[in-house]
Amino acid sequence: MATFLISTMDATGHVTPARAVAKSLTDRGHTVLWHGFEPYRDVIESTGARFIAATRTPSFADLPAEPEPGTRGLAAAVSALRRLMVDRMEGQLADYTAIAADTPVDAVLVDLCCLGGRAFHERTGLPWATLGISPLSAPAPDIPQFGSGRQPPRTALGRLANAATWRVGSRLMRGLTDAYAERRAANGLPPLPAGVTAFDHMLSDQLHLQASTPLLEFPRRHWPPSVRLVGPLLPPAPAPGSVALPPWWPQLRQARAVVHVTQGSVATDPELLTRPALEGLADLDALVVVTTPEPDRLGPVPANARVSGFLPHGLLLPEVHVVVTNAGYNGVKAALGAGVPVVMAPWGNDQPDVAARVTRVGAGIDMRRRTPSPRQIAEAVRRALTDPELRTAAGRIRAEFATYQGGDAAAAALTELVRPGDPAARH
Repeated sequence: MATFLISTMDATGHVTPARAVAKSLTDRGHTVLWHGFEPYRDVIESTGARFIAATRTPSFADLPAEPEPGTRGLAAAVSALRRLMVDRMEGQLADYTAIAADTPVDAVLVDLCCLGGRAFHERTGLPWATLGISPLSAPAPDIPQFGSGRQPPRTALGRLANAATWRVGSRLMRGLTDAYAERRAANGLPPLPAGVTAFDHMLSDQLHLQASTPLLEFPRRHWPPSVRLVGPLLPPAPAPGSVALPPWWPQLRQARAVVHVTQGSVATDPELLTRPALEGLADLDALVVVTTPEPDRLGPVPANARVSGFLPHGLLLPEVHVVVTNAGYNGVKAALGAGVPVVMAPWGNDQPDVAARVTRVGAGIDMRRRTPSPRQIAEAVRRALTDPELRTAAGRIRAEFATYQGGDAAAAALTELVRPGDPAARH
């Protein structure tokens, strides 16, 4: 048996996909050390992993992944990415080194924003893998640039233009790569080869576990050889009776239709999506179920609305007909994994890319607004409730998800990384 070190940042979207991987590894008898943050201790320990608190790596509370005060435009974007990835690398490397000194490890798996994983691999020579927590955005002429929300080019000329866009983007983000190179040098790591950027080091060249399936990825002429599509890596539904449900729960099956509204766990200002949705759907003959980290913040809601804190998707989504979402990666996969079409209002980061992949398959509607109007939301939801093609496409994704082994496939790939050629690694 092997010992694996897993490391994730302190955000639900980073932790959730790693849960299934850790659980499958421990079920196989491997030891898993999970470097994380105190708010996620219970989730981490529920997988059978040993929780190890980050001590030198800053949390998002200590170092928000936001632009530095006084920066605007490109400088603001560079500073936000630097704080997300580069400024955490040194602390990650120190934490991983201390953990391995106490308990020798055989390989490390980090979420793709943890540049310390690459640094640790270079310093120790240990195998390393990355976990895809957003759509695969490895640069290629046939893949739109990260964050653009565009569809793939269809012509040779379009691919040439797209490749040029990637090159321009790399030059514009040169400040991020320069900061990364400086931090590497300060930690005794070799200079970056010519043309290599900080983004190139986000994906392991040994094994990258992408938490997705082909329908939710753009087709590529040339896939990076280290990439393995392992399935959505969604958390399992809790056992019946193990979770306290709100008293209105029986109304879900009595309603003509159920619409679930969620903004995820990061951008939770209700004015962005939740309040416009409640207003727009107030006259709809449907039960509108809102989940939010701060239910009391909403105040009075329409008569057809029900508000709750966390509700397990594995229990809620089988009762839902449409999900209104900010297009967070895990939330969208959860909805489509239940065969439920989505109405999306992507606000930034990878969310436009998530929406683009969903609309390519025809399983959702992209409102193309960070803050859509109540009328826009109402029109999109009515279409999603009545257009059978949307539900059919969502069902195709659900069926494809079911053919992937998820955590078990990831665990097999990680075991093969540690023991290449060993037939037992596949079981």
